[in-house]
Amino acid sequence: QDNNSITNSKSNGIYQLRDGTNTSFWQSDGTAPHCINIRFYKKTRLNLLCFYIDFKADESYTPYEIVIYAGSWFHDLKQISTIKLSEPIGWVCIPLQSNSDEYITANENPNIITDLRANLLQIRILSSHQSGRDTHIRQVKIFGPKHNDNNNFQNGLNSFTSLEFNQFSVLR
Repeated sequence: QDNNSITNSKSNGIYQLRDGTNTSFWQSDGTAPHCINIRFYKKTRLNLLCFYIDFKADESYTPYEIVIYAGSWFHDLKQISTIKLSEPIGWVCIPLQSNSDEYITANENPNIITDLRANLLQIRILSSHQSGRDTHIRQVKIFGPKHNDNNNFQNGLNSFTSLEFNQFSVLR
């Protein structure tokens, strides 16, 4: 990611979006749609996009309709998901898979198996609650696929191939 990943923000920019606290926020500036562009240096596998949004604190700045696009660059973006939020408070997670029009809350435990690969992920906020002009997003997190390396050990198999590593593969 780079510092040019977010366009048209007020004084609250990329740092507030990634600072790890839910008390700060990114604020858009200008006319809708408001875009957050996340660029990866190489094609990256992505599974889940999560936002922290707080309707009670932000009211008319709370996003209502969000569209997610992915591709290798701006010229080949494809729509991945469209969601409409009804006064959300907390983490909202969007599976990054084709033709997904649903969102899940962090309290649910989804089994998400996707293979979305992209150099660019674009988040477009089309509208805000109460016809608000700008929007606030408090945090954004992107997750890739989970790799469970412990499966080989649980099955009694060892994933090491050299003698040097193999001799230290179990505790005695």
